[in-house]
Amino acid sequence: MKDRKKTRKQAENLFPGPLLAVTMGDPAGIGPEIVSLAMENEDFRRVCVVIGDVERLRAGALQADSSVQYQVVSSVEEAGKVQGRVPVLHVPLEDPSLPFGTLSPAG
Repeated sequence: MKDRKKTRKQAENLFPGPLLAVTMGDPAGIGPEIVSLAMENEDFRRVCVVIGDVERLRAGALQADSSVQYQVVSSVEEAGKVQGRVPVLHVPLEDPSLPFGTLSPAG
């Protein structure tokens, strides 16, 4: 376990930004809820940036009863500086009226 922590620390020193980009998945499906639940893990959250519609992600967090908070960022470098929240590269939905929680070809 010590070696894993040491390796992670070395990686963080080489590249202090997120190491993994996570898309929110189908905005009309359960992707936003799944992302919110996954981001509750602080170790996972620390190495991630989420790509998707921030309002849909926030709605997914509410649906999943998750306390995760999202913060919109404009770059991966900025995402690496976010503390205690999930950094999001905001990609707005083409159609914000897309039904939530219902699979749709438009999603």
